[in-house]
Amino acid sequence: MNGLSGTQGDWRRRITAYRGFFPEAESATARDIRALWERRLRDASKGHPLWMHVHVPYCPQICTFCHCGRLLLTKESELDAWLERTRAETAFFGPALAGTRVSRQYFGGGTPNLLSPAQLDELLDLIESRFEHDPEARRTLEVLPSSHQAGTLEVAVRHGIRRVSAGVQSTAEHLLAPYARAPDFVPLARLMEDASRLGIDDINIDLVWGLRGDSEDLFFRSLADVLGMGVTSVSVHLLAPTPQNPVYKSEAEELEVYRRFRALSEGPHAGALHQRFPNYTWRKLPTVMMVVRTDYVDAGLYHSWQYSDMETVGMDMFGLGRFSLSHLLGWARYENRTAVGRFDPNEAGYQLAEVDGAIDGAMDAFAELVRDRTCNFDPIELYYGAEVIRPVRQLLDDMVSAGNLARDGRIYRSLTPPDSLFAGPLFTLMEFASARACGLKHEIPPAERTAVL
Repeated sequence: MNGLSGTQGDWRRRITAYRGFFPEAESATARDIRALWERRLRDASKGHPLWMHVHVPYCPQICTFCHCGRLLLTKESELDAWLERTRAETAFFGPALAGTRVSRQYFGGGTPNLLSPAQLDELLDLIESRFEHDPEARRTLEVLPSSHQAGTLEVAVRHGIRRVSAGVQSTAEHLLAPYARAPDFVPLARLMEDASRLGIDDINIDLVWGLRGDSEDLFFRSLADVLGMGVTSVSVHLLAPTPQNPVYKSEAEELEVYRRFRALSEGPHAGALHQRFPNYTWRKLPTVMMVVRTDYVDAGLYHSWQYSDMETVGMDMFGLGRFSLSHLLGWARYENRTAVGRFDPNEAGYQLAEVDGAIDGAMDAFAELVRDRTCNFDPIELYYGAEVIRPVRQLLDDMVSAGNLARDGRIYRSLTPPDSLFAGPLFTLMEFASARACGLKHEIPPAERTAVL
């Protein structure tokens, strides 16, 4: 991961995901990963909660502003091969995760709704046969409106999926054309009609800020267009530089765009929007601005982490499919870079980085302080253990002494508002986590890895 476009900035200073991989990752096989899960869950209680990330990597187009893991779909048979591969993957990992329970689930991509309704039904049957799901599990299906197929949402609802997240990016079609992005606002209307008919009442729409030629006037037109449909929330993402789309010519330009991004909730455009849609409120995150229905917030249904499928929300995350991410909290994190159309348990295609409780505890504290401005340290200490987490607590107390945090009992509160892409004084927590990761030895020694092959 590179730093600021046009500079040689430190990759760690890009706050696009709180649990980014450390550069000390090494290659591992599915057998290595399964052995790690078996050890992690050996003493876990029945019903150990999981966040499951199912990644469908194929897309009908490759948008040059996208930094997600994706592949261009060239023939329908690729989806059949992916499904067969996923069947083998779930059969291989399912026994190792027996006794766990899926509490959060995100079907992302790529474009999951490229799967036909029959294929989606097959996928959901497969996963539900191998993994126990909490009846109240929050399950989200990512949908591209321009690829919406009749019957898809019926299948999702039948399997208990009640939340949909759809990418629109902008309703100004001329802004999307240079990025090879098909317009999605008109097809969104049909998607919304289907969702309403089926009782889906939790719908998020993604917009992006920073497209070439965009302006506050055009952006707020797009925002008003989607709010007019009665959606639950709109996630406004800051356009991130990619190799195909550098975006910014200098660090100064990027920081100025970020300043304007953070100010979207202020000024005359925001005031006019509030007059028209008084039942929505703004929530600021580092690189995402949320516009959320107030009744949704008042009911306690909004959480700052829900826009992203990368956050673990205090629980282990298990990923299926190429480009999926997984975390064993206090143990390891890994990314699936294996073949997309076949499953070979001996393929060394996973990028595995070891962590410990102090590393993940520091990342938990960092995530809460950056995301929500406060951090309750009690649950973090309880999860990882007081002795393991002691260095993190000391670090937080040092930041209190330095005037960067305030402390009320076990609650820490950030005193430095985020005014750039950087984490400011809070970055000390990331530096601590990265330095500690460099000193760790691998959880599964090479000799033991050989033994489990």
